[in-house]
Amino acid sequence: MKVLYLTLIAALWTMPAMATDMADDFDSIDANHDGIITPSEMATAQRATLDTQNDSIMNLLDKSGDGVVSNEEYMGFYGKLATGKKELEQVKAQFNNLDKDGSGDISADELGTFRENSLDTENAEFFKAVDTDKDGQITRKEYDGFVQGIKGIFDAVGSDYLK
Repeated sequence: MKVLYLTLIAALWTMPAMATDMADDFDSIDANHDGIITPSEMATAQRATLDTQNDSIMNLLDKSGDGVVSNEEYMGFYGKLATGKKELEQVKAQFNNLDKDGSGDISADELGTFRENSLDTENAEFFKAVDTDKDGQITRKEYDGFVQGIKGIFDAVGSDYLK
């Protein structure tokens, strides 16, 4: 649950562009162009896009435009995703976890620090899912299979939902 909501928003926010551009991304992630992506190469690529994603999330949540996400803004968005009392309590706890200074608002720096710390976990999960032969490297074939899966999700969800 800790990363779920922010990861979901980042994925949905970038899904249309991702579905179109991911096939071309393999070469840009494979920094030494040896035909495989290592965990280090993936981590570098993820960090390069982190700021853009953080900006997108902040823009989505910060309805007042004051540069911070208030508890009201956060709950107004994520609270709608909660399906029961337990999930609502988890959303409240997540806000408190992100609000490191206890100010009652989440700053871009707090969001960035949280997401930066989550990259290693996300990178490990990505490799576990995509590295089908479990050799610690992602081949072009494995990556293409992942891209097709993302495109399948995008096609199933539909572009109208993501707008």
